[in-house]
Amino acid sequence: MDPFLAAARTTLRQQQQAFETVVAGLPIEALDWQPARDANSLTVLVTHAWGAAEAWTLRAAGREMTRDRAAEFRAKADVAALQTLLTEGGIRIEAALDAIDSATLGRVCFGPLTQPSSDEEYTVAHCVLHAVEHAQEHLGQAYLTRQLWEAQRSAR
Repeated sequence: MDPFLAAARTTLRQQQQAFETVVAGLPIEALDWQPARDANSLTVLVTHAWGAAEAWTLRAAGREMTRDRAAEFRAKADVAALQTLLTEGGIRIEAALDAIDSATLGRVCFGPLTQPSSDEEYTVAHCVLHAVEHAQEHLGQAYLTRQLWEAQRSAR
């Protein structure tokens, strides 16, 4: 496997495990708690981050998925559903990365020709990198959200 794709695969697997750790052992109340009025809950962060990671890696592999992005921001806690999302999404993400031919990393896979609403073009490599970066951004937010939950609980 290409070193870039191998690194992305390893990083996304580590991110999956980290998301699982962040939500582990928390009650439903914590998973749906928002640290501020316009902030996202842990459930929303995991649902959105992993949905996006899957969508971007599938796009890089030349596939599309049906995704309701707006619904990701309305998600409510269901521990089993979150675990299934992470596990099954992780399997699909790895399969998508395995399907990418490294010779196509510079090929445009997303843009005006595939999505008329888009005015920018993105290469296969950009889509893979975006999946990793975006998941990492929301993983950091998830860690902070859990820390804030635990701090407000211990202050009581």
